[in-house]
Amino acid sequence: MSRRQAEERNDCWTMNSNTKLITRFPFEKTAADRYTTIMFKLFQAELNESVSCWFEIVSNNDAATIYIVGLCDEEKRKWWTVVYDESKGMTLKCECAKFVTEGYFCKHILRIMQDRRLTVIPE
Repeated sequence: MSRRQAEERNDCWTMNSNTKLITRFPFEKTAADRYTTIMFKLFQAELNESVSCWFEIVSNNDAATIYIVGLCDEEKRKWWTVVYDESKGMTLKCECAKFVTEGYFCKHILRIMQDRRLTVIPE
């Protein structure tokens, strides 16, 4: 099966399946509408883990806030850096690069989205 056929099959499956939300975060609903079912399940796994993350603000200036974020039972040296930049239209970047490599937000970014009370997933 070609990649295009697989994407079409996943799109069809997404349109015809009911997705169950696990939180009341508005951005989860956005993700359900935007992602295929498989991608949405992966997103939800990250969202579920995000509630077990702690964070600290490392730096804060007019444009960007830099955080370190990690699971509550991990040593800080294993935590990841997340940059939230409002000057660039609500840009979120994580050092783990899950969004760049996998196409959905990591638990680190999702934890910061919760803290910042963001309601939408940035484009």
